[in-house]
Parts: sequence; C-alpha cells; structure tokens
Amino acid sequence: MTDHVFPPPAPASPSTEFAARTAITCPLRHLLEPTMTQALLDAGGGWRCRRCSQQWDGPRLATVAAYAVWALEHDAQKAALLNAARPVESLPS
Repeated sequence: MTDHVFPPPAPASPSTEFAARTAITCPLRHLLEPTMTQALLDAGGGWRCRRCSQQWDGPRLATVAAYAVWALEHDAQKAALLNAARPVESLPS
C-alpha cells in the first residue's frame, strides 16, 4: 500500500478572506448562497432561497438594504423625539 502525502492547504489569500466576509445571503433567512457571487448579481443574476423560496436579485437586495437604512434612521429620529418630549427631572442639590 502506498502512502499518499498531500501538500498542506495554502493559506487563505486576501481575496478569499474578502469573499468570505462578503458572502451573498438571503436577507430573510440569512442562508448563504454559495453559487451566487457579486459579479453574477451585477450581471443581472439571481437565485431562489432554499429555505424561504423567495427570489432574490441585485435590485431586490438593494431595496432591502435601503429599507434597513431607512428603518434605522427612522427609529433614531423617533427615539430623539421621544427623548426631547420627556420632562427634565430635577437633579438633587
């Protein structure tokens, strides 16, 4: 029997690490879609989530991202208005 010696795996390159951090996922179920890349999205590609069955593409993902930004800003404005409307409690002297 012959022993097969395989070379150790190469360390991750910066581009591999970047791709891992920017993986394409379903916004609803956060399920990684391994076959989808940013280049495919930019070219008009899309996919159907295996968990929620929603169809996703670049424009729809951009809409979800824009809504998330709006929701955060809206919540911050609402909190600021509520804090401004509260009476100031007097501090003990």
